Amino acid sequence: MLDELSTRLDGVNVQIAETVTHGVELVRDILKVKAQETVDKATHGLTMATGAGDYLTATQRTAGTTGTPGADIAQGNFIQRVVIPAMQAQLPGLEAQYRAAVASHDTAGTNAASEAMQAAWTAIVNKAADAADLFKQAATNAQTIAEGAASGKTGYDQSRLAGMKINDPFNTGGQSRADFIRQTIIPDLNAELVEIKKRQVLDAKDPTKYWQDLVDGQNKGNEIAQAGVDATKEGTASIQNLKNAGGTLSFAAPGSSGQIETDLAGIGLGA
Repeated sequence: MLDELSTRLDGVNVQIAETVTHGVELVRDILKVKAQETVDKATHGLTMATGAGDYLTATQRTAGTTGTPGADIAQGNFIQRVVIPAMQAQLPGLEAQYRAAVASHDTAGTNAASEAMQAAWTAIVNKAADAADLFKQAATNAQTIAEGAASGKTGYDQSRLAGMKINDPFNTGGQSRADFIRQTIIPDLNAELVEIKKRQVLDAKDPTKYWQDLVDGQNKGNEIAQAGVDATKEGTASIQNLKNAGGTLSFAAPGSSGQIETDLAGIGLGA
């Protein structure tokens, strides 16, 4: 009687154990399904985000703005605000897959889930680096444009100065040129120097570029100093030329032979 009862109890225990095991496996399967659903949803979101990024690139190409500072900044912002969050949305599902695999003693599933998480994190870090590169490139391009504009302005200044000299064959307008150098050329050269110093900040982590920037800055400083010397020479020469051209102009009547001789002497053509 006792043996029969014991046998029956053993059978019941087996059934209970099987039921519990089945229930645990069912829960694990449900967790796996839920985790996969989370991953699938996040993957769809990432696909949509990537497609939107491709559309942004296409519109920039159509508009002809690809590679401009504004376009690079727009791309970097899109990565930070849309793409990276979409990539991060995959992580909870991948982590859930990993936990479900561990709980069910699924070695292959555990390895696959851990590898997927590692790959996801690596992709996120790389994408963040892409955004940083875009911002840096935008800053570099903007700096190049600013330097080009400043250099173009000083180049125009030099052309104006050359024109002033051509239109002054007797070299009596040196003071005007001196003022032009001090009031226009030197400030514009200083503006170029400011842009070079900004470039030094951008290139601070690149020794080769940084040292070249320092050389460029020194050369620009030399140009500024030379411009100051040129202005002084122009002013001094102007005073001397005016003295040479003076003579006795005030003692000869306009149109008289004395006036003509004095004028010729003043420009180095008279006796």
